[in-house]
Amino acid sequence: MMLCGLYIAILARKLPSVLKLGVWLGLALFLCAVFFKLGGEYAKPSVDFARSQTLFTENDNANIFGKRSENVDNLDIELLGCDQNGQSPTCTLELTNKSADRDFRFVNPISLFEETGGALGLSQMRVGDAKYDRWDNFQLIRNVPTRVTMTFEAAKGKVKQSPALKLSFRDRENKDNVLKFNEVKVN
Repeated sequence: MMLCGLYIAILARKLPSVLKLGVWLGLALFLCAVFFKLGGEYAKPSVDFARSQTLFTENDNANIFGKRSENVDNLDIELLGCDQNGQSPTCTLELTNKSADRDFRFVNPISLFEETGGALGLSQMRVGDAKYDRWDNFQLIRNVPTRVTMTFEAAKGKVKQSPALKLSFRDRENKDNVLKFNEVKVN
């Protein structure tokens, strides 16, 4: 195809200037269309690959109302706070489902990071006043705030400021999502 285009360009040299410009313009447009089509074909696999990747959301600081909140998959996730009584830090979240009622569950890993970079894994979880196993499903009712308290593994010392709280869960389409709250104060 490239050789045909080159041959036509060589033959067009002998044409009058108006026809020569028209042929070269036609060749340039044809070449652009070919490269556009090839580029579209090569982009398809990468788009499909990106769709299957984990959706990652970061929250760096509070919004103008002073809340640490993100909306992921029509679900408001607000970090109410973290504190440490004894050895085990706990973090409290409020989940508000903005769509139809659904089952929800966190997936591994869920980590609260220490100042030195070590990750404290989730040891137990409470939804409202009920104790749940770490990876159990629980119901989220539309527009009903659901309080989730997560207790993490015991830390060796007092955690004052966590570099990150990382939450993993699946959305309604069963895709993995990660929500990361950066620079979390632990009282």
